[in-house]
Amino acid sequence: AIFVRNGQEEDVTDEAIWTSSDPTVAVVGASSGNATGLTAGSTTITATYQGLSVSSDFTVLAGNCCDDISVAMMVMVDNTESMGMQFGAGYITKLNFARAAAARFISEVNATKDSVGLMSFTDASYTIHSAPSSDIAAVGAMVANIQQTQQHTTFYTALAAAIVSLNATGADRKVILLISDGSDTDTSYTSADNPIALLSNFKSNGGIVLCLGVRAAG
Repeated sequence: AIFVRNGQEEDVTDEAIWTSSDPTVAVVGASSGNATGLTAGSTTITATYQGLSVSSDFTVLAGNCCDDISVAMMVMVDNTESMGMQFGAGYITKLNFARAAAARFISEVNATKDSVGLMSFTDASYTIHSAPSSDIAAVGAMVANIQQTQQHTTFYTALAAAIVSLNATGADRKVILLISDGSDTDTSYTSADNPIALLSNFKSNGGIVLCLGVRAAG
């Protein structure tokens, strides 16, 4: 939980009070914010600090589905011009934070049954640094190779390529992790190149989309 005061970020995770709207589905440490799923279902996790509250939906899957299902993931890192803006909190730029987040995510993939790939993208091009692989150390090492560019942002072409790469794996579940500040410069989407429609179709076929927003500006 991050509190912004006079433009400065302060980590207040340990000072916030955490609650779960349905403790039969998941309980959460009142001061730690660590949640544990109990039964299948959905609940809302809320953090309250100095009279301010923020909440997020939290879903617990049934049974041991994660043990039985192979998952292929594609980590997509936006390395456009706007990602060079100052980020703060120990990271010089948004891209620095994005690389750290990508490396952390990749390092925690269950390599015994799952796979993870890595992409970077701009409006000019995309690069598949690695197709989904179980060699998470090798994929993680590639994150440092993602360099800042002066290009602008668009999503459709890179997302379409990510989906093709994921579908080629034959995994039971396909996941896209999109790390971006969302500063999309394409304002004239048509039905043929609409990333929302593309991802809606991906999700309707069982795909999962995770978005890590790195703020639009400032």
